[in-house]
Amino acid sequence: VHDYGTSIAMDQPEVLRTTTFITSNAETMRRSNIAAEMGGVFGPYSPKKDVSSVCSSSFYLPAKAIEYDVFGQNPRFRRTTLLSFQGGMSSDVRRRVAEVVSNERDPSIDVTFDGHVDPSSYMQNLASSKFCLHMRGTRVVSPRLIESIWFGCVPVILADDYDLPLSHLLDWTKFSIIIPESEFHTLLNRTRSAKWA
Repeated sequence: VHDYGTSIAMDQPEVLRTTTFITSNAETMRRSNIAAEMGGVFGPYSPKKDVSSVCSSSFYLPAKAIEYDVFGQNPRFRRTTLLSFQGGMSSDVRRRVAEVVSNERDPSIDVTFDGHVDPSSYMQNLASSKFCLHMRGTRVVSPRLIESIWFGCVPVILADDYDLPLSHLLDWTKFSIIIPESEFHTLLNRTRSAKWA
């Protein structure tokens, strides 16, 4: 189920109640403030019966991660960036994080909200970063989460009410940093104290 399937399912209560969805739209709560921010539409996802899957992503990026030798002895890019994010200013949590990093003078923090990202620059950024932010934008789900893992960048997740992909099988606390949106102000301290390896 993706956006189009979600729209169809929302109009059929019996389908919502009796069907197990395998979806990348794993938003688990219908909070009015988020609904308003995101256009008022939420998917049918229920963590009690549905499965959160890996959202659609590029076949090109994993090949580039191999080419960059991100896990090899001589990777093309050294991990000189502690924390990175490139994207748009499309949610309240991103605005709050922007305030936290705006006065940061640490050159290893590369968090920008310029909007459009050049694919080559994006991949180089992932390959040279230890930790990569995953925050709610127009919605909580994004290929960015899995793309960061492909490039060896540990996800730092600020996205409440999100059943992480394959969370019925995987313990995300073992390979990511999960920070409640209300604790956004702890982002830099928690990242600095984390052990990337």
